[in-house]
Order: sequence, then structure tokens, then C-alpha cells
Amino acid sequence: MEPNNSKLFVIGTSEYQASGSAIVAYDALTGTPVWRRKYTRKEYVWGAYASAGVVSPDSRTLFVTGTVHTSLSDMYSGTVAYSSATGKTLWKTRVNNASTLDIVVSADRAAMFVSGGTPDNHFFLAKYDAATGALVWQAEDTPGYAGPEGLSASHSALIASGQVHDDQGNYDYETVAYST
Repeated sequence: MEPNNSKLFVIGTSEYQASGSAIVAYDALTGTPVWRRKYTRKEYVWGAYASAGVVSPDSRTLFVTGTVHTSLSDMYSGTVAYSSATGKTLWKTRVNNASTLDIVVSADRAAMFVSGGTPDNHFFLAKYDAATGALVWQAEDTPGYAGPEGLSASHSALIASGQVHDDQGNYDYETVAYST
């Protein structure tokens, strides 16, 4: 939902014809679809899966993140910024060998953060310039990744929390804070 409550966004995976991420913007008062987008790529056979979306505090931009599988073992984190009014793609970016599960926008709207994991079982965190999609930094932490389940950003910190596990199948939770 946009902060100004004018649009509701539904983000998910479409299995119609080929797996891809589907985004539909609805008028929040009438339920009428305003725009639709589908993110598909010809180079993958295994699918593109949107996992999270967030609207900027000024209601102008919808950020969507997810994972694109190009083969059974190769993947990348894909993040796309859309105009929330029209659905026009503003920018898109990718980070190889990562999957993303959550996304937040900083309070000052200058940065956007994603969290997820890597094939070698580490937390994955990245900071992007919200206006351009340029990667500012990325970090990996904590072998034994099972999935960051919470992500929060303040003016000075990014906090990721999630489940970790070891090679013996023992699970625990960890919270990691990064200076932004």
C-alpha cells in the first residue's frame, strides 16, 4: 500500500506460460487495476521469483526484489524500481550469486536495502542508491544461512535478523547490525 493510501500493490510469482514475477497496482478505493507488469527473462529456464516489495515514503517509487534462477545452480538477485503511478521501469539491477528475500527504503528515501542469501550459505545484504539503482555496498556474513527474516533501516543502521544453521542441522537466530 502506498503511504498516501491511493494504490495497493500485489507482488508475486506468475506461473502462467513461464515463471515470472507479476506486479499489479490497484486503485485502493475501487479495486480497479491501474497497471500490470511481469518480469521475465529469456536467459533463464528455472524461473524468476519476486519475494518482496516496498513503496518509497513519498509514494513515487515501488521497489521489488527477488531471485532469478538461470540454471539449477546459478542465480542472481534482481531488484527493479517502478514508477508507482505508471508502472514504468525506472531502473533495474542485479547481483550475481545471491538471492533476495526482503527489502526496505531508508527514512530519508536516499537508499534502498535488500537482504537474502548466497549459494555458499551466508547472509547477503546490499545497499543501493534509491534514485539510480547503483550498488553502494554489499556484505556477506554468518555462514550457515537459512534466511534473513526481518530487515529494518534507520538513519544510521541496517538491522537484519534471521535463522542460521550449521552443517549438523542445528538452528539458531542471529541479528546483525551494519552502519549505513
